[in-house]
Amino acid sequence: RGRLYETFRARAVIPLIDKAGHYRDFNGRILKDSGSLPKYINSSNSHTFRKRGFLFGMNLAFSTMVKSSEVNIVEGCMDAIRMHSI
Repeated sequence: RGRLYETFRARAVIPLIDKAGHYRDFNGRILKDSGSLPKYINSSNSHTFRKRGFLFGMNLAFSTMVKSSEVNIVEGCMDAIRMHSI
């Protein structure tokens, strides 16, 4: 209808950073649960970002994973952020 719609409106915007430390895209986590909107929104697939091949937090966790030979996988970005703070 000729109006702009902000994709990440009313969401915490989280940068998606690859293992090498390059910013690839963004994820948005809803701030106030309305029940009708999806909890997370990812940017669309593009030449710089493919959802299927991306694990959030690898830039922070990779060296520890190699040293410890252990991996913890969680569902959402906020869960991964919480795991890094433990």
